[in-house]
Amino acid sequence: MELRNLHRELSRFLIYCYNSKYGPLSKEILTMNDFDITDDLRWTEEAKAKLKNIPFFARTTARQRIEKLARKFDSDVVTAEIVEQARIEFGQ
Repeated sequence: MELRNLHRELSRFLIYCYNSKYGPLSKEILTMNDFDITDDLRWTEEAKAKLKNIPFFARTTARQRIEKLARKFDSDVVTAEIVEQARIEFGQ
């Protein structure tokens, strides 16, 4: 089994166990969509440069939101246009 698939299956199992024992953290049950696995998207150099312009303390969250938007567009590559679209959508 590929390591990425193993990671996803283990994450699903842990989320299921947590929700079963303690209940969900919010009114909605945690799902795999709540967690972004960032190793399956490629970034263009222009997109990386735009990401570096974001303050370091907000960069991780911004990266997750940008990659979530790229997945919404069914893109395997994060481009400068997607980063710009995320900036517009999230009002930054």
